[in-house]
Amino acid sequence: MIVSLIALLSLSALLAGCAQRGTPMAPEPEVTLLDNPTAALPAKISQTGLYDDPLAEMPDRRIIPYTVRYALYSDDNDKSRFLFLPPGSKIDNHDPQHWVYPEGTLFFKTFYLTAKGNHDLPRRKIETRVLQRRSTGWHVGVYQWNSAGDEAFLTDGSEIRFSFSLPLGSYVYTIPSRLSCLACHQPQKDFVIGFEAIRLSGVAATNGEDQLRLLAARNIFAQPLPDSPVDIPGPPLEAAAIGYLHGNCANCHNPHSPVFSTTGLDLRYAYLKQSTINVRPEKYASGDTALVRIKPGRPEASLLFQLLARTLPDSTQFMPPIGTSQADTAGVELIRRWISSL
Repeated sequence: MIVSLIALLSLSALLAGCAQRGTPMAPEPEVTLLDNPTAALPAKISQTGLYDDPLAEMPDRRIIPYTVRYALYSDDNDKSRFLFLPPGSKIDNHDPQHWVYPEGTLFFKTFYLTAKGNHDLPRRKIETRVLQRRSTGWHVGVYQWNSAGDEAFLTDGSEIRFSFSLPLGSYVYTIPSRLSCLACHQPQKDFVIGFEAIRLSGVAATNGEDQLRLLAARNIFAQPLPDSPVDIPGPPLEAAAIGYLHGNCANCHNPHSPVFSTTGLDLRYAYLKQSTINVRPEKYASGDTALVRIKPGRPEASLLFQLLARTLPDSTQFMPPIGTSQADTAGVELIRRWISSL
């Protein structure tokens, strides 16, 4: 009993001596958003756990990077995309047109400033948008990166406009407000844009295998996926054009959007042709214009083309109305060629 008491006192004295001499103790592991993915969004991107090294953009091992085809045009700026699913959870893909994400799902999308699409020149991280699935629904946050690119800070949800310079000129960039984010995401059946079979398939991974198959191999889906790649039927030009319109327009023009109730326009890839070709637009139906949504062989007589190309006399009428400051010249040319070929 006496020996045990002496040993205990000796151990206490040793620990006290170590503390006095400043002997380093093992640091407490940092708890990030990935460890508690339904918590309030933290003040700094480093506290989310997205990157092990934010400057080098090395994602955490629990993060799933992915890319999409038919990407939304954003003034030629580059993007990187990441998904986090809580351990053991899966995406409910029972309905192939409506995937349901488990509570704790996180989507990250980082935007880079680039020199007018010249991707060979240096780029700079400017913002990272976060979608967070809680029990009460989806929450949105936007992080603005500092000029060093080693940290980003959660904005207050208001729009931020600022100028910057890159080798080919000066630009104005707009970080959207939270309301602008909701304007595009809320018309979706489950809020998420882009993470769907038609846009994940057809993308070759580094080993040449289809990306969607690699994602399925991670066991993140509740139901088996189709054995063959998901694609848009038709000749290559038509498939590319319909895919472009699906990726850039269907997020608003679909039956789940308030826009649909006034236009009846459905630009999802499976319904696009029947909703556009030789169809008069409701908004212009009572006017004198001879425009139809798509006039086969005549882009200049196709309202959809004019809205994309921004050639209507009313300069406030263009598509898409959010997230771009200029027409997508490559996309406009693709749609022109497709309509001309019909």
